[in-house]
Amino acid sequence: MFQLKTILAALILPPAGPILLALFGLWLMRARSQVERYPRSRRWQGAGLWLATLSLLGLLLLSLPVVGNALMAPLEPNPPITAAQLQRAQAIVILGGGVFKSAPRAHWQAMMRSAKKHAWPEAYRAARIVRTSLGDSVGNLGALALVFMPAKSNDLARS
Repeated sequence: MFQLKTILAALILPPAGPILLALFGLWLMRARSQVERYPRSRRWQGAGLWLATLSLLGLLLLSLPVVGNALMAPLEPNPPITAAQLQRAQAIVILGGGVFKSAPRAHWQAMMRSAKKHAWPEAYRAARIVRTSLGDSVGNLGALALVFMPAKSNDLARS
């Protein structure tokens, strides 16, 4: 059932959904050769043209950053933390989805420039950004620590 939902979502949501609608509209337009035999097929041609045009325009609109930002704005509180709360914070923990192994100095400098550019100015001034000293094995060591960490009854209840 999960796979079926995943497949249907991939077919309905952009970009596949509008592209499939446009292709269906083009298929409806192919009724041109049967216009003489079936007068109603002109309607299908017009409907196919409209469907293809509207679906491609919809895809174009959904790909614009202005529309994406407008759709995401209600989902993101602005700002998620106030400046006063930021001043009282003792630590900001950022959880990432991966490890950038042995980043060369040029990459590290680019990451620092990006952090300065995109972070809140107050947070960047107060933050101390450091490279890990664990090297390439940081992910493995973290997983190993979780394996040997004693489980609490509260941890089991949450999972």
